[in-house]
Amino acid sequence: MMFLNQILIQLHEANRYASAENPHFRRLAVVLLDNTIELQLRRKAEFLFFSDFTNWITGVRKYDARVRRDVFRYYPRLTNLALSEGWITEDDVRLLNYSHRVRNCFYHEGGYDSLDAEMAIRFLYRFIKSHVPQWRSSGLTMLSSRDPYNIAAASDEPTGTAPLLISPEPGDADPWEVTTEEYWQKAIDHVLTYQGSGDVRELIEKKIISLIDEIESKLDFVECDGEGLDFNAVLSHRFSVLSDVFFREELAGRKISHNAALNIYLASLDEEERLLDIPDAAARAKEFHRILNDHQFQKCPLTRQQLNGYRSEANAIASHTEADGIEGFLRIEERLHSVRRALSELASDLDGYNQLCIDLARGK
Repeated sequence: MMFLNQILIQLHEANRYASAENPHFRRLAVVLLDNTIELQLRRKAEFLFFSDFTNWITGVRKYDARVRRDVFRYYPRLTNLALSEGWITEDDVRLLNYSHRVRNCFYHEGGYDSLDAEMAIRFLYRFIKSHVPQWRSSGLTMLSSRDPYNIAAASDEPTGTAPLLISPEPGDADPWEVTTEEYWQKAIDHVLTYQGSGDVRELIEKKIISLIDEIESKLDFVECDGEGLDFNAVLSHRFSVLSDVFFREELAGRKISHNAALNIYLASLDEEERLLDIPDAAARAKEFHRILNDHQFQKCPLTRQQLNGYRSEANAIASHTEADGIEGFLRIEERLHSVRRALSELASDLDGYNQLCIDLARGK
């Protein structure tokens, strides 16, 4: 009963949080829902490995020590095992991996995004309602002799093993009912009542458009506020500890455009932390210049035409499946990751430089 109660109580609480307006509660809903599925898959894997062993009759076991270790360490390995065993589909893998990524951001970073939260909740609800009644507790269920508790009052039950009632009255229910798929279907339908509105594919489209809008806004700022500006001054402000080259270029009157500056951010951001740990200034500068020299500079790292192309992809999401839509979003996000980060850092540094110039002009 312990595992059964763990699942139902966790889902009961997740539903309460998912139904809330407060983003802190909805963040917790994603964490609880994702964890429920991870535990279910883990228990199925444990049972699989328990029955997969080396002996004189069948020979060497199917799954070796490395596979077993990695399945319990890395979530994608767990979902891939579930796929290979036929427990879930390829679409399930894509949606579960996306939802787990959302969970990781919410749980480990304390982040929150309303679109991510809604999509993850909807995906996880659907998955749980489809699979968990069949899987049940993913193992043996030990019946309890304790008096039943209504699930709404389960917090007052001290052992965690008392049978949970999903209806107001116990009636004459057979205690073995809790082991049946019918009981689990009824129980999960009872506790998971949240229903979002609208097509999830519309949310995916909004997610992509939001990403593009954010990038385009940064690009507008850099182009407009940086019009006619020598970006050597901005670069010197950021990278002077790595090299004085931009200060020297500014003194020499050799201006640098925002596109050239963006290339320098693209080249150096991934290595910046490592460079800052080099104690010798000359060695630090030498390594910085090597990184810049190795970078393939682009005349225009990001164009409006590229962004419009991604907008067109977003508008076509409605004609695809949800799993294809999520895959499309992740693909676009990956393609734009480096330039999005570089542009964001450049825009932030430009804003800081502009504020510094304003303060100096005011005599501050």
